[in-house]
Amino acid sequence: MKLKKLKTTENEELIILHSGDFLENFCPDFLMHKIIIGNQKWAGNVEIHVKSSIGTVIFMKETSL
Repeated sequence: MKLKKLKTTENEELIILHSGDFLENFCPDFLMHKIIIGNQKWAGNVEIHVKSSIGTVIFMKETSL
C-alpha cells in the first residue's frame, strides 16, 4: 500500500513519527503521539472525537520538542 503525504490545513507537511500508545476505554485515546509539522517536532496525548455534523475533531495536548 502506498502512503499519501500528509498536510495540515495550513498546507505544511505532517510526518507521524509514533502514533502513540492506544488506551482502550480511557482518556486520552493515545499517549505520547509524536509528529513533525514543518520543521517543528511535537509530542503529546491525543483525544479524538467524531461528530457527523462537523467531522473528526482531534485534540492534542502537545509539547514542542
